[in-house]
Amino acid sequence: VYAAGSFRFFETYSIVAYIYLILTVGLSLALRALEQRLRRQHGE
Repeated sequence: VYAAGSFRFFETYSIVAYIYLILTVGLSLALRALEQRLRRQHGE
């Protein structure tokens, strides 16, 4: 909606890309830590 009114497509898509990158990297690190903790608890 913002990009349609101002024709600033690059800025809009780059902000969305940065948010996606931060979320995916954060979730990846969190799941890796959880997996290691569960692995230690089960003795593997």
